[in-house]
Amino acid sequence: MSRPLGHLAQRFSLLVTAATLGASAWVLTRIPVDKRVPVHFDIAGQPDRFSEAWTALLIMPGLCALLTILFVLLPRIEPRAVNLAGSQRAYDTIWVTAILLLAGCHGLLIASALDLTLDIPRLVTALVGVCFVATGNVAGKIRPNFTLGIRLPWTLASDHVWYRTHRVFGWGAVATGLVLLAAAGLGVPSIMLAITLFTSLSLLLLGTTIYSYCVWRSLGREEEA
Repeated sequence: MSRPLGHLAQRFSLLVTAATLGASAWVLTRIPVDKRVPVHFDIAGQPDRFSEAWTALLIMPGLCALLTILFVLLPRIEPRAVNLAGSQRAYDTIWVTAILLLAGCHGLLIASALDLTLDIPRLVTALVGVCFVATGNVAGKIRPNFTLGIRLPWTLASDHVWYRTHRVFGWGAVATGLVLLAAAGLGVPSIMLAITLFTSLSLLLLGTTIYSYCVWRSLGREEEA
C-alpha cells in the first residue's frame, strides 16, 4: 500500500525548515546586532544588496515554510488528483530538491553573515546543476496533471504529447545539470558561469517547448490523415 502523497517529503521539509530557522537563531547570537548581511550578489559574486541580519536570515526559512505549505495544499486542489498521486516519486523528489536548494542558499547567506569567503557563483551553479539532475531523473515519471511538469496547451491536451515531452525534458535536464556541474568544477570564471547557466536553461526550455509543439502538430496531421 503506497504512502500518502508527499508524506515523507513533508516530514523532511519540516525538518529542514526547522534546521534553517535554528541555524539563523544561532548565527544571530554570533554577530553584532546592527550588522548588515548581503542578500544579493552580482555576476562576479560580489555582494551588492544588504539587509538587517534578522531579516536576511529569515528569508530562506520563510521560503521553506511557504514552499512546504504549497506542496501540501496543491494535491488537495489538483483536478487530476489520481494522476498526481501516481506521480508520487517525482512529486516527492522535486519537493525535496526544492527545499534542499533553499537550504543550500541559506547556508551561503549564513557564510556571508559570518564573513566566510566562498565562491558564491560556483556554489550556486553547482546547486542548480544538482537540482536539474535530480529533477531530470524523475521527469519522465510525471503523469498528466495541472500542478507538476511541463504544462503547455498541447501537453495538457494530449497524454501522448505529455509523456514524450517529459521524457525529452528529463534527458535534457540531466544533461544541463551535468554541464553546470562540470562548469562549476572546472574553474570557469564567474561571468562564464553566469553565461553557461543562462544559455543552458534557455536551450533546455526552448528546445523542450519546440519539440513538444512539433510532436503535437505531427500527431494532429496523423489524425487528419
